[in-house]
This record gives sequence, structure tokens and C-alpha cells, in this order.
Amino acid sequence: MSGARGPRSFSVERQRKYATEFPHIAPEIVSGVKEQSTTSDIFSLGKIGETIFRKAELGRLPLILVQALNSDPTKRPGLDKIVSEIV
Repeated sequence: MSGARGPRSFSVERQRKYATEFPHIAPEIVSGVKEQSTTSDIFSLGKIGETIFRKAELGRLPLILVQALNSDPTKRPGLDKIVSEIV
């Protein structure tokens, strides 16, 4: 799924600020390398899971969430794998 506007290009300073203010947004989007995609949504899902685990003090982050947070979108698990791990 592609964004209507295509990838954006931010200065390095703006990228750092954006990544700090919106940590749930995948690094490839912040850097302007790629558009929004299923893999960037997987990263966001991983960030949500990470936040829940940390705030609720649920212990160690499950491997599937660690994988979802990979900075390389090609190394993130697919949604079907995430669902099978959670259910």
C-alpha cells in the first residue's frame, strides 16, 4: 500500500526530531527511503507492543516483537507469523 504523496525527504536534523517525537514510525519512512507499507505497519505494531510490555512491566519483550522492530524492513516478520505467535 503506497502513500499518495510518495516518500518524503527530511534533513538529518528533522529526521532525528521526527524519530524522537514519533517513535512508532518506521525508520525507512522517517529517512524518506520508502513509503508507508505493510512492513512499516509491522514496525508500528512492534512499537505498540514494546510500549505495552514496558509500561505494564510484563518482562522480556517476545522475540516476535523484537523482530518486528528490526530497522531492516525485509527482516521483519509478516502479519501471519505475528498472529500465529500471539494466538
